[in-house]
Amino acid sequence: MATALQELWQHLQRQLFPTLVEELGQLGEKDQEFVRVVYLLPLGKFLDPYRWKGMGCPPHERVWLVHAYIVKGVYQFSTTEAIVVALN
Repeated sequence: MATALQELWQHLQRQLFPTLVEELGQLGEKDQEFVRVVYLLPLGKFLDPYRWKGMGCPPHERVWLVHAYIVKGVYQFSTTEAIVVALN
């Protein structure tokens, strides 16, 4: 019997990666590593308490900030500015 992690991994390999390759083209090793980390991290349960409650201006989506820090680690950027430069 497959565990939940094995099922997630199989979904990643059989469905998500082929879809991404079809949409974006071939993924490099670091690109695949980033997708794996983001896909396997259960971010929702950590970010739910910080969702906008309707008071004041809506904040920026925090999940994108978390993704930026994951990018920083996976691609080994030394500064946040390096991420910005790489995206331009």
